[in-house]
Amino acid sequence: MADGSTPRPCSTARAASVEVHEEGSYFLEWWDAGKRKREPAGPDAFVAAEKARHKQAERAAIHSGIVTPATEKNGRTALKTALNKYEEYIQFHRSLRTYRIYRPILRSFGSFCSKTHIEEVERQDLLDFATDCLKEGQRGKSVYNKLVVVSQLMKQHGKPRLLQAADWPSFVETVRPI
Repeated sequence: MADGSTPRPCSTARAASVEVHEEGSYFLEWWDAGKRKREPAGPDAFVAAEKARHKQAERAAIHSGIVTPATEKNGRTALKTALNKYEEYIQFHRSLRTYRIYRPILRSFGSFCSKTHIEEVERQDLLDFATDCLKEGQRGKSVYNKLVVVSQLMKQHGKPRLLQAADWPSFVETVRPI
């Protein structure tokens, strides 16, 4: 260098420092192909630091070409992985009550759907899920709420508006005159 200073070595991963914040949750942040990525790491500082070290090593291995990213192998995401990631997202980004409501819905859809990848899920699969719920004796409002949750998941994976207006179950019950 012209000013006499020595150049800094280029590194693919920076050393992580542990910061403890008692009031909230921790997130991992990184850049991937020009896009900022975030992932919840939980409320415990030491668990979050361990996840950060693991993610740092994973990103360094991907950058050096040792490992290929899991979703880039064939460009598809496994349905179970997508459901688990969405459940984890809800757990850390929404209230406990919302998480407790969404968890059984996501798990029941995962056990019902026979598709292996989320990209394979189609409109007919959602209609079959709704029909199955109605056959089990669930009311229209419950089925509607389940379809909302599954539709949010599908929207997050690039498949918005799978259901049409006529596909949604009606949940207004007729009131009998007394």
